[in-house]
Amino acid sequence: MVGIAPLPANTPLPMDETLLNRLAHECARDLYPLSDILTSFKIDATYFEENVRNHPRFMLFYAEAHTLWNSGANFKERSAIKAGIVFEQWLGECDKLMHNPAEPLTAKAKIAELLARVSGIDKDKSAGVTAGERVVVNINLGAGNQITIDKQAPVTLEGHAVTVPEAQ
Repeated sequence: MVGIAPLPANTPLPMDETLLNRLAHECARDLYPLSDILTSFKIDATYFEENVRNHPRFMLFYAEAHTLWNSGANFKERSAIKAGIVFEQWLGECDKLMHNPAEPLTAKAKIAELLARVSGIDKDKSAGVTAGERVVVNINLGAGNQITIDKQAPVTLEGHAVTVPEAQ
């Protein structure tokens, strides 16, 4: 995109400035083919070529985004995003494998474990709590009444036998 003669500075914006900025950033990242980016933004290729590509504001946004995206300081984020894209594209294959009756159950279980870990589904509510640090006691009294005791430290429960009269 570099090296294209810009349109005059007073040329009206071809679209909303925020959308133009987002489009420039996607183009600068170059993670997807331009045709896919334009499709996701619902922009016709001809319109892009005639009204957007050479627009001074688009070129400014693109130059800034290109510099930031390709800077050495952005290596970790750039690598994480690219790995995430590869992983996201692989999810379609995972879906096919998970629903293929010919695939062994062990392979499906491995995929399920990985997807659960990545999505955060496998996180336990008591994560970080070691045995004996948390006690939860639920006492159902009937008729929708319940007592719940939830303590973070060990608790000794003491009580007296209670005689409950029979219902009449």
